[in-house]
Amino acid sequence: RLFQKVARQIFALDNLNEFIPQNLANTVWAFAKAEEPNPRLFKKVARHIIGLDDLTSFHPQALGNIIWAFSIVKEVQPRLFAKVADHILELDNLHSFNPIVCSQILRGFAAAKIVHDPLVEKLKARSKEDTRLDLKSKKMLRRAYDEVYKSSKQKEIAAKKPSKHHYRPTNDGGTNVSQFFDDDIRDMLAERSRAKYARDFETADGIQADLNSAGVFVHDV
Repeated sequence: RLFQKVARQIFALDNLNEFIPQNLANTVWAFAKAEEPNPRLFKKVARHIIGLDDLTSFHPQALGNIIWAFSIVKEVQPRLFAKVADHILELDNLHSFNPIVCSQILRGFAAAKIVHDPLVEKLKARSKEDTRLDLKSKKMLRRAYDEVYKSSKQKEIAAKKPSKHHYRPTNDGGTNVSQFFDDDIRDMLAERSRAKYARDFETADGIQADLNSAGVFVHDV
């Protein structure tokens, strides 16, 4: 009940301009850690971060916590992930990115099924240049790279077939009044079909849940 009350309070705000980056990171991290998914809250935080001019005020740990949190609650926001990736790629160096942060970001992208090779290569280069890594850190990073590799291969399989979906609107469906545009719905249905083809039922179910919560109901026949 506490998390629900906090979420309602935040969602009722006109904007999140009063939240410093660490506040945003701590909020989504706490909800994810407590296994309290709240799509409306996470979408509001994502929209706020996406709308910022840049992410220079975000500490690496905050970026890691944000990516980890969104992936844990399966609230995949491609534009948010892309903004974080672009920010990291623009940095001159990653000296302030420790193994935990690198692992969080790598595993977050892998869990979200978002393949970003330039980001992976830059984070990998960062870990290679750090000669002080202990055995625990090396194992943690190796596990993160394994998850990235598996996610990439899984996406390759899913991208092969099918490229379209077989769903059709029902005669009594009425006008689309959901938060998604018609093109968005078609893309999500196609993505769901690809996920089912690849036997990635977790992703397929997640997409269906997102559609259902927006008032778009999918019926498999």
